[in-house]
Amino acid sequence: MSPVRPVIPSGKGTYAHHAPDAPDLVGYFRLRALVTLVAVALLAVGVLLVTRGDPPHVWHGLTHGAGLALAIVSVVCFAGTGPLVLRGQTHRARFSAVDVVGAAVFAWGLAQRPYLIPTSLTVADSAGDSQTLVWLSVVSLVALLLVAPAVFFLYWLDTHGKLEPLTGSDLRRTGPTRGDVIDGD
Repeated sequence: MSPVRPVIPSGKGTYAHHAPDAPDLVGYFRLRALVTLVAVALLAVGVLLVTRGDPPHVWHGLTHGAGLALAIVSVVCFAGTGPLVLRGQTHRARFSAVDVVGAAVFAWGLAQRPYLIPTSLTVADSAGDSQTLVWLSVVSLVALLLVAPAVFFLYWLDTHGKLEPLTGSDLRRTGPTRGDVIDGD
């Protein structure tokens, strides 16, 4: 009998990466992914039913213009995710699932345009002074330029197996834990 190893999420996908070690998990996680797709579909239908009657400007935004275009993108990606999961193409299914959520979130945001708080606070009314917005943009851009390359490089190292795997001692806590008495207390 082989020893039980913890399944640690990695950039390679949890169940797909460990499938050779635990083939029974592939079917389990595939089923979970499909059940989640059905739950998302039901939730989307429920949201559409609610928005049709209550906030009519959101319904109009979701059924016209850019909101409609992004809603269609979300539906197309949603329709593509199920077959990708069934065929075991986990890498593509992951990107497709992210596209579903991203397009839906942006569609919802565009549907509420120009309001941040529906019918009471517009984007223009809530914006700060133009000089403050310029400095905020400059600082955000500098932070992005400094942080993004390091994050992408770390991601590349992880997905290409260049990082040393964690050991059991790396996962154990070595410092004091909550409730421990520290010298001098």
